[in-house]
Amino acid sequence: KEFKRVFGDCNVPARFRANPKLGRWVVGLRTKYARVQKGGRAPAITPERVKSLNELGFSWVEQQPKGLFDKRYHELRQFRAESGNCDVPETYERNPRLGAWVRSIREKFHMLLSGESSDLTSDQITRLENIGFSF
Repeated sequence: KEFKRVFGDCNVPARFRANPKLGRWVVGLRTKYARVQKGGRAPAITPERVKSLNELGFSWVEQQPKGLFDKRYHELRQFRAESGNCDVPETYERNPRLGAWVRSIREKFHMLLSGESSDLTSDQITRLENIGFSF
């Protein structure tokens, strides 16, 4: 529930650096659920637990980033989980590309505000705002 409150969804990555134990738990849960779906047994996967997690919006299959925006957005979420904010320094040593991407996103947003064209979509802006990104 806390992950959903912070990130707006239940797509916990398998390698969640901010909380590796949660990532491992989710991997185990997804594996057991897949076993049950194929007719196997997994006592931890009760109909009640499945229903409860479905109501929460739990992702039974980890959603992989589809493009550059999704990849960097995923990295930004990891950064936020570790640091508590989305203020990635432009010269972020652990992930220099993320710092450059954040700068680029802010530039694209300001282009939109000034009436210029930009490839930043309203959906992307909403997703970023939902995790506390400041433009």
